[in-house]
Amino acid sequence: GLTLVALTVDHRLRPESGIEAAQVAAWMKARGIAHHILTPEHAAHSPNLQENARQWRYDALADYCRAHGILHCLLAHHAGDNRETVHHHLARGDTADGPSGMAHTRNYHGVRFLRPLLTCERADLEAYLRAQGCAWIDDPSNRNPRFARVRSRATLAEDATLAASLD
Repeated sequence: GLTLVALTVDHRLRPESGIEAAQVAAWMKARGIAHHILTPEHAAHSPNLQENARQWRYDALADYCRAHGILHCLLAHHAGDNRETVHHHLARGDTADGPSGMAHTRNYHGVRFLRPLLTCERADLEAYLRAQGCAWIDDPSNRNPRFARVRSRATLAEDATLAASLD
């Protein structure tokens, strides 16, 4: 009795992002899944581009969900994303309440964001997608060392002991 709707947020921060969003729309259409591309306005909340993009993304998702009576929005964050978040918080000294990562459930502007993949490793997700014959798009921003999260990712990839300690 549930209806599945896929949402892609195109921040329009890279020239190829519109083409990538259209590709995702085509993949969803081929699977009979309703899909919508969201293009949020860019009102900077901070000098941190990734923080702004996250805010724009969450706001766009919540706005769409509220406008369409959707209570639950599933996000695709995985275990590696969570480790990066914990490492990033530790590196910033954001540990007043102890190191913390992403919540499995977060209420945001009247919408419940759920992260059902937080216990899954990216490599396992990729293997599953390959086995299903699915393709995906890797955002090149996720490899740009100018961003603190990318530097956290690189540190964790180089230090398995540190990565394991953040689980």
